[in-house]
Amino acid sequence: MMNFQAIMASQSKTKMETLELQNELGQPPPQVKDWPEVKSGQINYDFRTKSPGEAGIMETVELMQEIKDEYRHKPFIIELARQIIDSVKHNPRTDHAQEIYKWLDQRVGFVFDPHKMEQLQTPEVTDHLGTGDCDDYSIYAASLLESIGLPTKYRVVSYRPDGKLSHIYPIVKIEGVWYAFDVAGKQSLGWEKGGITRNVDI
Repeated sequence: MMNFQAIMASQSKTKMETLELQNELGQPPPQVKDWPEVKSGQINYDFRTKSPGEAGIMETVELMQEIKDEYRHKPFIIELARQIIDSVKHNPRTDHAQEIYKWLDQRVGFVFDPHKMEQLQTPEVTDHLGTGDCDDYSIYAASLLESIGLPTKYRVVSYRPDGKLSHIYPIVKIEGVWYAFDVAGKQSLGWEKGGITRNVDI
């Protein structure tokens, strides 16, 4: 009897063969919403309240780490990341990260969380909705980047004189250098908004 790992490997091989054939035929690759994990209806919306102040921010980042650590190993995230970088797979790894940045920038629009609620979305929910806030961008981006072997951290920043933290994005390590990955800024790999008065890397 085929074990779970063998079944997943077989399914992954079949998916990759299908993708290769579609690329040869000039057909667009399937979107995340078409994967069985999403079509099955088992999409998790992670709604949580948080503690007040900076303790709540750290609590949120800890949950973001947990989601990223779970999703970076999922077959559909690994395969999606490889689809995205396919045209530049022989290029420097900064190009891999830039391709993921561009893909997310084009695919996900920015929308704030519900009023007075901290909502964390898993990557397939963000893709399914096509929208999310900086938390959701960060989880999706970090999951994709780590699935192709690029280490990430979350950077929480303030632009205020009092140092109150108000924005988050990943930073990614490529060949010993850390690059900002602020997709919500709609710029490019390495860009950071000016006027940062405080930052915390986690």
